[in-house]
Amino acid sequence: MIGTVTKQTEATTMNKKLTLIIGKKNLSPKAYGIIAIVIGLLGYGLYHWVQSPTLSKPTHHLANNYADAYKATLTLKDGSTIVMQPVRNTAEDFQNLSKVYTEPTCATMMTNGQPWAEKSIKGNQMFYTLSWELFHDLQRSGVKSPQPMTLAFLVFDDKGTLLGDMGLQQEKDRLDEVFFNVMPSARRKGVGYIGGRHLIELYEKYFPGKALGANILPHNMPSQKLMTKLGFTRKKDKSGTQEIVHMYGRIYELWERRATPQEQKA
Repeated sequence: MIGTVTKQTEATTMNKKLTLIIGKKNLSPKAYGIIAIVIGLLGYGLYHWVQSPTLSKPTHHLANNYADAYKATLTLKDGSTIVMQPVRNTAEDFQNLSKVYTEPTCATMMTNGQPWAEKSIKGNQMFYTLSWELFHDLQRSGVKSPQPMTLAFLVFDDKGTLLGDMGLQQEKDRLDEVFFNVMPSARRKGVGYIGGRHLIELYEKYFPGKALGANILPHNMPSQKLMTKLGFTRKKDKSGTQEIVHMYGRIYELWERRATPQEQKA
């Protein structure tokens, strides 16, 4: 009885997290349809999970904490390592995100080009945390997410020095985005490339069959070179015209990456 009540409580918690991430914005009929599918899949999977005998259910291999489950140590070309740490709802992670979002050369490539306000940084941190928690809950329960989710990381070197942040951003009206913010002292060392490869692998593992995008300012040549190295190309319409998106009073060029046949087989 205790096990069943616990499972029912976890099911309620997951639905609350989904509601918090969706928010109370005015959504399109298509968005409501997607939400209905998500809730239906959650309900179906969790119903059978709750009804199944507790003793016969195997223990999931994932760690209880999403920050431990998806933390990754990657090796750079020079043999040094970096750590990709999922963003958590902690004062430490808020301070680290603030360092990235207020660093002048990072801020100039984001949103309107100005350093972020404290309220906006905290809002991003909360969104990242809720998205990670829901994603991890789905993985642990065996319910696959029917659509991509936002998954953000803070990046550190092997001594714990902050190198930046990067991740996957879910988008509603265009391809989901891979994003990078590398601190000045960590640039031109392969951090973006190695971290980017990890993000691509993560996306294709959990959300297979979907193209991945990037939004880049026309004058941001370092990002364009990095995206090209990672297999991205400029996204163009049928007439060959570069596709763009207007955000925060600026124009961003759209790029895309489609998995190769070899990657799809893997």
